[in-house]
Amino acid sequence: MAAVPFMKNLGDSLKQDQIRKLIAYIRSLARSPAESAWKPCLAGDPQAGRNLFFNPQSKVQCAKCHSVGGEGGRIGPVLDRIASRRAPEFVMESILEPSKEIAPEYEAVAVATKEGRVIVGLRINETNFSIQLTEENGRFHSFLKRDLDELKVQKKSLMPENFGELLTVKELHDLFAYLMTLE
Repeated sequence: MAAVPFMKNLGDSLKQDQIRKLIAYIRSLARSPAESAWKPCLAGDPQAGRNLFFNPQSKVQCAKCHSVGGEGGRIGPVLDRIASRRAPEFVMESILEPSKEIAPEYEAVAVATKEGRVIVGLRINETNFSIQLTEENGRFHSFLKRDLDELKVQKKSLMPENFGELLTVKELHDLFAYLMTLE
C-alpha cells in the first residue's frame, strides 16, 4: 500500500523527547489495574477524599483543573474511570510526582512575547506559524510565532508538585481512595 503523500512520518513530526514521552504514556495505558498487587499503606475514606477533591477551599483544589462526571475544570486530564484505566500505584505516583510522566496533550508551554509578557499554559493547537494556549484559569491566547521571543515546552506539570507536603497522610489516602472508586 502506498503512503499517503500528505501524511508525515511520526518520527519526522516529533522531537526525540516527545517520542520518549509518547512511548511512556502508551506503556502506562497498557498497565491493567488488575495486574497490580500494590496497596496504599492506609485505607482512606472515599467520601472525605471526594470532599477534598471538589471543595474549592481545600488545600489542593483538584476540581479547579480536573473533572469527574462533567463537574470540575478542563485543564487537567478527565478522571472519569481512572481506577479502571490506571494501576493504583500510577495514580498515587501521579498525585505525588505529577511531572514524572506528562501525557503529551498536557505538556505546558511557556511563551515570551516581544513586549516581555510570559504566559504559561496548555498548547491547544500549534502550526508552523501560530500557537494557541489555555492558561490554568481558562484564559485562551493565540499568538503568531513571529511575535514571540521564545516558545518553550515545560518539563514540569501544571499540577502542583507539593501535594505530599500540603496533605496529611490521612488526606492523601482519602483522596486516593476517592479516585479508586472512579471505575
